[in-house]
Amino acid sequence: MTQQADISPARRQHRWPSQVAALVLSLLCYYLVPVRAGEATGVGYVGFILGLTALTWLVVREIRRMIDNPGGLDAFGLGPLLFAVYLAMVLFAATYYRMADYPGQMAGLSTRTDALYYTLVTLTTTGFGDIHPVGQAARIVTMVQLVFDLVIIGAAATVITGHVKQRAVHRRLSDNGAPAGGHYS
Repeated sequence: MTQQADISPARRQHRWPSQVAALVLSLLCYYLVPVRAGEATGVGYVGFILGLTALTWLVVREIRRMIDNPGGLDAFGLGPLLFAVYLAMVLFAATYYRMADYPGQMAGLSTRTDALYYTLVTLTTTGFGDIHPVGQAARIVTMVQLVFDLVIIGAAATVITGHVKQRAVHRRLSDNGAPAGGHYS
C-alpha cells in the first residue's frame, strides 16, 4: 500500500512566494552580474556548456525525485522545474547577450532586455523574427535552447499528466469505497 504525501494548504501557499522570489533573484543576477565583452569565445562557450550540463543534471534529478516519490507532484510541486526554467532563461539570455558583441551572430539584439526577450520568445516558440540568430554559433545555441526547452516542457507535461491520472484513479477508488491511498491488487 502506497501512501500519498499530504501537503497542507499552508505549505502550498508558501510555494508561490518562494517562486516569485526565485524569479526576481534570477532576474537580478541576470541584470546585475557583469558579462564582459571581449573575452575569448572559448571561455564563454565552456561556461555555457558547463551551465547547461549543470542545468540538465538538475532537471533530470528533480524529475526522478518526482517520479520516485509516492507523493509525486503533491510532495514537490512544479517548483524545482520552474526554478530550472528560470536558470535556463538566465543562462541562455546571458549567452545571447554576450554573443551580440561578436559581429554577425545576432541580428537586432543589443541590450540585456533584448536577449531576455529573445530567450522568452524562443522558450514559448513564438518567434516574431525581430531578433534572430545569423551566425552559426548563435544558431547552434538557439537549437540547443529549443531542444532543452522542449525537454523541460515535455517533462513537466508528463509529470503533470501522470499526477492528474493518479489523482483521478485515487478519487474514483475513494468514491467507490476503497481505502484512501490504497489500490486493488
